[in-house]
Amino acid sequence: MSDHIDDRVGDDGISDDVYAKLADLARDLVLNFWAAIRVAGYHSVENEAYFNAVDRLLASFGAIASFQETISLVYARKDFYVNDVRVKSKESDFKFMGAFGEELKRHEVGGVLYPGVPSVKDITDFVVLFNEIEPANTETPYADLSKALMSRCISNFSVQKYGGDDLVHMPALEKEIFVKQSYFRGIMIARQVYEQARLRKRLSLKSVKRVVQNIVDTALDDAFDLMDLLLLLTEIKNWQGYLFNHAVNTSVLSVAFGKILGIGRVQLRSLGTAAFLADVGSALLPLAILDGKEALDGRQQKAMKEHPLKAVTLLSAYQHIDALVIESVISALNHHRGYKKTGYPDGMKDEVLLFSQVISLCDRYDAMTSARPWRPRAMTPLQALEEIATLAGTEIDPVLVKAFTGWMGTMPTGSVVRLPDGGMGLVVRPRSRLRERDSVRVQIMIEDAVGECLEFDDESLLERVEELDLDTRQRKIAALLAYSPASVTKS
Repeated sequence: MSDHIDDRVGDDGISDDVYAKLADLARDLVLNFWAAIRVAGYHSVENEAYFNAVDRLLASFGAIASFQETISLVYARKDFYVNDVRVKSKESDFKFMGAFGEELKRHEVGGVLYPGVPSVKDITDFVVLFNEIEPANTETPYADLSKALMSRCISNFSVQKYGGDDLVHMPALEKEIFVKQSYFRGIMIARQVYEQARLRKRLSLKSVKRVVQNIVDTALDDAFDLMDLLLLLTEIKNWQGYLFNHAVNTSVLSVAFGKILGIGRVQLRSLGTAAFLADVGSALLPLAILDGKEALDGRQQKAMKEHPLKAVTLLSAYQHIDALVIESVISALNHHRGYKKTGYPDGMKDEVLLFSQVISLCDRYDAMTSARPWRPRAMTPLQALEEIATLAGTEIDPVLVKAFTGWMGTMPTGSVVRLPDGGMGLVVRPRSRLRERDSVRVQIMIEDAVGECLEFDDESLLERVEELDLDTRQRKIAALLAYSPASVTKS
């Protein structure tokens, strides 16, 4: 396969020309949407000025629909996005867009979704209703708008609640939904990035950065349970999608552990992005090596050890080389070298930096707790921690091992335990000195159903279950993730 990198493909798997065209169309859509709302607020919908505004908005919808079927307009952190394309305002329309953003915030609306090109009636019904809801007269403008859309059978337009300028402003239940959606979107983006790597196309790094930003926001949110939820999601394993899950899981673990180490927000974004991309060179390896059922022979092992160098090739071809890309290149190159520098690639004399060491540790933990075709039985979280402890001082920095195991606790998130009454439970929040927690929280599992949530101050009341097969454990975790516990009972 040629080492040439196809640079004609933009950041979301489409050509640069199409991406630029979509960016212009996205800007037009935002401006025309706001114009239609404003004109409908000042004039009758029978007025010629309104019809002209709607015609321009319909043209914007139609132009985008020629590329993408469903059209979503999202407002978050003072930026507009249309189908994930960030809208760049010009100086002439900066205030106009800012006014639209402020009005959406007043209505507590963070997004509008439409499946295709709306009719004149669809647009009119929506903008009239939007103008009818006056946020100054209600404490729940978003709820009122959503309810009115349903009651008037305006079903084609759907709205999503504005999440605030930060995750902290979102209600608890919506935060949980946000965290779950962010995780699974991360897997989708990882799949896209690995496919681009396999085809030697330029990687969608902007999409990766957005995923990692959500992970960092979750890690830094005051609600500790959110990070536990994200860590529990990493316990969902997928044989066929291992590389994609592994990319997201390594990023999640690295960011969460990095926070414990005192790494700040900006550097956590760099760490999470580097972790997400560290194994991207694996996309260029033959499937026989990645998914083979037998142990690798000497030739295959040699090929496997080339994936850090392949990652460097892919990342170095990115058009806009910045500090984050450089950090990702360094981490990809070094994360298999080991604490004593006895790993690969060999022949390198420079120090293995902190990011590479953190990624290496988190990479190992996720790999150990994941089943593979050549190793159907994965380690439990505790078994993985015990195995990592044996590598301290040789392959992993002993200080990091001590911090990691202390952070994970003696019954890590996702561990299956037997309760004092003989029932089964899943650890959803471990006891951890580094996280200042003196109790362990367990969700009772009856078959694949979810019972109440219990909190134990005394860990010795719980017995670890090591013999549970992976599929059963996966089903229990999946059942738990589909459930939002209402309360916690002290035991």
